[in-house]
Amino acid sequence: MRIAVLGASGRTGRQLVSQALAEGHEVRVLVRRPEALSDSHPRLTVLTGDAEDPTHIRELVRGVDAVVSAVGPDRDDPQACSHVSGVVREVLEAEGPRRYVYVSGSHVDMPGDAKDFIGRLATRVGRLFGGRIVADKQRELDALRASSLDWTAVRPSQLTQGPKTGRYRVSTLTPPGAFVARADVADFILKELQEHRHGRQAPFIAR
Repeated sequence: MRIAVLGASGRTGRQLVSQALAEGHEVRVLVRRPEALSDSHPRLTVLTGDAEDPTHIRELVRGVDAVVSAVGPDRDDPQACSHVSGVVREVLEAEGPRRYVYVSGSHVDMPGDAKDFIGRLATRVGRLFGGRIVADKQRELDALRASSLDWTAVRPSQLTQGPKTGRYRVSTLTPPGAFVARADVADFILKELQEHRHGRQAPFIAR
C-alpha cells in the first residue's frame, strides 16, 4: 500500500512512518523541516512543504492509496487541525484518494456515542482545560462527517510513550480505558487501513 502521512515528525507520526515501513508499505510524508525526520529508507519519500497549502497536499497524495494525519494542536494556531484537515478534504474530494484516517481525541463527540460516567466526566474536563483545541477537533470531525470521503477518526485516550504492545481495546461507544501508547495507535491505524472496519466512524482506542 502507498500511504501519505501528515504530522510525520511528531511523536505519533514517527510511529506511523516507522511501522508502515517495517510492514512493507511505501510512505510519502510532508514536513516543514526535513531534518526533523531521522528516517532514511528506500520506500520513504520526504517532501518539504506546508500542510495548509493545497499545492503541497496535491503533490503529497499523488498516486497514494490512503492519507493518514497525525497532525496535532499548534500553540500558535489553535485551529491548525481543522485548517489542515479542510485542505486535505478539499483536495481528496476533488482528486482522490477517498480514504482518510486521522488522529482525533476522546473529548470529541460523535452521534451515537454512549460514553459512560468516566467518559462523560473526562470530556467535560478536557473541554474545560483544552477548550479551543477540543473545539477545533470537534469542527474537524463535523466537517468530515459532511464530506463524501471515506474517513475514520481515531479517538485515543491519553497518549503515552512506550513500545507497541498490540494489547488495546477499541469501541465506537465509549473510551475503553484511560491511556494508550502512541505506538499502539499507529498499529491500529495501519490495521484499519488494511481491514477497513470503521469507515465513516470514530472509534475510541485505549490500553
